[in-house]
Amino acid sequence: MAVTISLVTSKNPANRQDLTAHQFSRLKLAVVSLAFGSSDTYATGGVDITSALMKAGITTPIGGFEVSSTIPGWVSKVSLSLQSGQWVAKIQFFGEGTNSSGVVALSEMANNSSAIASQTVQVLLVGY
Repeated sequence: MAVTISLVTSKNPANRQDLTAHQFSRLKLAVVSLAFGSSDTYATGGVDITSALMKAGITTPIGGFEVSSTIPGWVSKVSLSLQSGQWVAKIQFFGEGTNSSGVVALSEMANNSSAIASQTVQVLLVGY
């Protein structure tokens, strides 16, 4: 999959006057745009967006949050994990589904779903 990731904004708030420079000396905030291609499909477990961390200059992520999305009916979750000493970021999508017991709950988007094709999601990344 060739998701296009572009940096929308990046700001290091080290100069904020209401907090000490030490508190914000390393904190980075970045909004990245994830633009999925027309033939992109979802992969169970999430779409790897680790390169977004690199584009934002974040080596130690704290969290990621959806800012906006053009994918109707789905909510996203940014998951971060440390694998072999490297941070990996993935974005997962969840929507309403019914399980085998008839309970309606959020379930992950199906593998190979084309619901993300030609869609865009903006994510706020926070880290150092």
